[in-house]
Amino acid sequence: MTESKFGQVGQTEPGAVAPSHSTLPPWGDLKTVRNVLDFPGTAPVPLARYLKGLGLLRLVAEQRDPDAVGWWQDEQFHLATALHREDLEDFFLEQYRPTPIVAPWNGGSGFYGRDQALSIIANSQAHRWAVYRQTIAISHSLLAELGLQGKPDKVDKRELVQACRNRLPDEAVAWMDATLVLTNADVAFPPITGTGGNDGNLEFTNNFMQRLGDLMSPTDGAPTRAAHNWLQSSLWGNPAPGLVKAAIGQFSPGQAGGPNASRGFSGESLVNPWDYVLMLEGVLLFAAAAAKRLESSNKTLLSAPFTVYAIGVGNGSTAETDERKVARAETWLPLWRHPASLAEVAYLFREGRAQVTGNRVRRNAQNGVDFARACATLAVDRGIDSFQRYSFLMRSGNAYLAVPLTRFAVRRQAYAELLTELDTWLEAFARGVNGKNASHTLQSALRQIRQAIFAYCQDGGSQRMQALLIAVGKADELLTHTPKAREGVRPLTLKNPQWWAAADDGSDEFRLAQAFVCLQFGSAGAIRANLSPVHPVSFWQWDSQANPPRVVWRAGGLVHNLVAVLQRRLLDENHITGNSDLSNTVDSLFTNFSAIDPQSADIRSVTNEPQSVDPHSVMSDIQSVTRRSVDGKPFTGRVAVPLATVLNFMAGRVSDRKIGELIWGLLPLTGVRLSITAARLPRAAAAATAVQSPFSDVDRPIPWAYALAKLVCSPNSQLQKVFALPSVPVPGELVTRLASGRVEEAADVARRRLQASGLSSPFFQPKRMPNTPGVEGLRLAAALVFPLSNSDLRRLAAKTWMTAEEKEASPPVSP
Repeated sequence: MTESKFGQVGQTEPGAVAPSHSTLPPWGDLKTVRNVLDFPGTAPVPLARYLKGLGLLRLVAEQRDPDAVGWWQDEQFHLATALHREDLEDFFLEQYRPTPIVAPWNGGSGFYGRDQALSIIANSQAHRWAVYRQTIAISHSLLAELGLQGKPDKVDKRELVQACRNRLPDEAVAWMDATLVLTNADVAFPPITGTGGNDGNLEFTNNFMQRLGDLMSPTDGAPTRAAHNWLQSSLWGNPAPGLVKAAIGQFSPGQAGGPNASRGFSGESLVNPWDYVLMLEGVLLFAAAAAKRLESSNKTLLSAPFTVYAIGVGNGSTAETDERKVARAETWLPLWRHPASLAEVAYLFREGRAQVTGNRVRRNAQNGVDFARACATLAVDRGIDSFQRYSFLMRSGNAYLAVPLTRFAVRRQAYAELLTELDTWLEAFARGVNGKNASHTLQSALRQIRQAIFAYCQDGGSQRMQALLIAVGKADELLTHTPKAREGVRPLTLKNPQWWAAADDGSDEFRLAQAFVCLQFGSAGAIRANLSPVHPVSFWQWDSQANPPRVVWRAGGLVHNLVAVLQRRLLDENHITGNSDLSNTVDSLFTNFSAIDPQSADIRSVTNEPQSVDPHSVMSDIQSVTRRSVDGKPFTGRVAVPLATVLNFMAGRVSDRKIGELIWGLLPLTGVRLSITAARLPRAAAAATAVQSPFSDVDRPIPWAYALAKLVCSPNSQLQKVFALPSVPVPGELVTRLASGRVEEAADVARRRLQASGLSSPFFQPKRMPNTPGVEGLRLAAALVFPLSNSDLRRLAAKTWMTAEEKEASPPVSP
C-alpha cells in the first residue's frame, strides 16, 4: 500500500490499462485491476454536482467496492474501481440500496397526513428498501408514543430528535448528523441541508422519496423504464429527454426555474431523478462532523465541516448586507487531485480543519477571511489543492441558494502569519463600526481591510500587502478625524520587522514613505504624532487632547502636508524646552525603561497597554529625546533615501497619492526597526535604479537650492562625518521662503548659513551663484524631509564644491 495525501489508497495490477479518456495516477505496486472512470456529470459547481461526486464514492465503496478511491481532476470527479462502466450502471440500477433519509420533525416530511411517496416505500416489498421501511415504521411509532399528530413545536421537536437518534437505524442517524445538531437548549441546523432537511416549502427528504419512486418499482425494486437513460445522463453527461418537473432547491440555482430560466419569460424546474438522489447521498459525508465540531451552544454555524460565518468579501456578487442580513453561512468544499479512499474522505470531512495561525496564535477560522488565511498558512488538512467557496444567500424570496463564489487555491503565502498582529485591533475596530450609530464610511473601511486580507491570502505579493496596509491606514485616518470612534479602538501598533520586507516592492514611492515613517523621534517626538492624535512619545495610545496642535496633516496634497510636518517639527524642536508636560513624560518613561532589563523589555510592563512594540527601538528613541538632541533637527532617519529617488520626487516622477497612502499604511510600524534583510533592500533597490533609470545618473544636475538647503537641514551628526563641523543650525526663514516659492532667496539664506558655519564653495563668490530654474519651491522644501545617506551627502558636497575651509579654486561648471 502507498500513501496518498489523505492516507492509504488502493492498489492496481501491473500492466492494467486505464480507459483512453483518463490518466491512471501513479500508485506504486499494482495488484488489482482498477478501472479509472471520469464523470462529466459531476463538477465543483453547482453544489448539486459536487455532492453527486461524493455520493458516487460513498455508495460504491460502501455497497460494492470497498477499495474504490476518488479524486478531482479537470473539473470532474474520477473514480478508480474494480467496476467497469457497465458494472457501475448495473449496480445503481439493480443493487443500490437507498439510504433511509427521513425527517419526521418537519411538517412536509410526509409523516403527517397521507403522503404517496412515503406510502410507496412503507408498503413496498423490494429487498433494497428493507431498511427504509424499518426506518419509516419506527418513526411512526415514535410519533404515536409522543402523541404528535402535526408538525412539532420547538420543545417537542427536540424530544423527537433525541428519540429518533436513540431508536432509528444507524443509516438513518447518519442523515440526522448531517442535518441537525442538538445543543444545550435548542436544535441547530448546518446550512448545507437548510433548516433540518428543508428550505422554506421545499422538503428535501420527501422529494428524495419521490425521486426514488421515479427510478424504482415499488413492488420488486426493479428500475423503471426511464431510469437507465437518466442514469447515463447523470453519470456520463448523455442527453436525457423527459426530465421530471420537480424542485431541486438551493443545490442548483440554475435548475430552479423562474424568470429567464427558459425561452419566454419563465421556465419550469426540471430535475434528473438520479442527480437528486446521488446529491443527497453525498450530503451524508458531512455526517458526524457537526456534533463533533460543535464548540459552543451559540456558535452552531462553526460546527459543520468547512463551514464558517458568511462575509461579503472576496467576490463581486456579494455585498455588505449579505453578511449581516441575508446570508446563512458559507461552506468551503475541498478539491483534491490525489486518489483517496472513502475512509480518508470521510475523515477529511469529519475533521473539517481550518485554523488561523501565526505569532503563537492558533484558533479555528470563524469567517471567510479567516478561512482564506488558513489556506495561505497551510493550516488546513493536508492534501487539499483548492476549495470551492459557497455562500448560502437569500436570493429567491425567502428561499436560500448555494451561490458559488471563488475558487481558492491552497498555497503558502510568505508573510501570511503576520496578519495575526491585526486581529486584536481589527476586532475592536469591527465592534465600533458595527454599532447602532456607526458611520457607513467606517463600515466601508472595514470591508476594504477584509477584502485586502482576502486578496493577499489568495495571490500574495508585496503590492497586495501594500494594499492591505493602505486599507488599514485609511481606517486609521478616519479614526483621526472621528473622536467618537476612537473610544473603543487603540492606535494600531505592529511590532514584527518582517512587515517591511512583506510590503517592499522596490518602488520609489515605498522608499520615500518608509523613510518618512522611520524618522527618529528627536525632541519633536514620534513622526506619527504629526499625522494622528497620538502621544508624541507613547505613540501606542491616543493623546488626551482632542485636537493637538502638532497634528498638521490635513486633507490637502502630499507636498503641502510634508512641508507642514517639516515646519511643525522644526518649531517643536526649537521650543521643546518650554514644554514641561512633554519633558516630564519623557523623563518618566526614560526612568522606567532604565529600570528594566532591555533583553526582556516589553512596553506593556511600563504602560499597561495591551499592544506592544519593539522595546529596544522605543528605548533608543526615548533616550535620544531625554538627552535633548544636539542636532536641533528632528529629521534623523533610520532609513536613507537614495539621492536618485529624491530627484525623482522633486521632478514629479513619482505618485504623490501613492506615497501619501503608504505613509498612513506604514505608520503602525513607527518604532519598529528594520530586519537585516529589509535594511539591505534600500541599497539594493538604489543600485538597480542607478543602472536602469536615466533619472538616477550621478551626473544629472542637482537643483542648487536643494543642495544648499539639504546641507543645512542634514543632521549635525552627518555633517560632522562629512565636514568635521560641530553644528549647522537651520535658519527660521529657510523653509518659509522655499514654501512660498522664493527659491533664490532661500538659496541665499542657506548659503549665508553655510558660510557662517565655516563652509566654503567657489560658487559663493559674487556673480557665480547658480540659479535653480524650473523647480517648484514647495516641492523642493518637501524633499528636505527625506534623509540621505552619508555617501549621497558627500555627493552633494562634491557637486557644490563645498569644503570646510576657504581655498582658491577655478570656477567649475554649474551643477
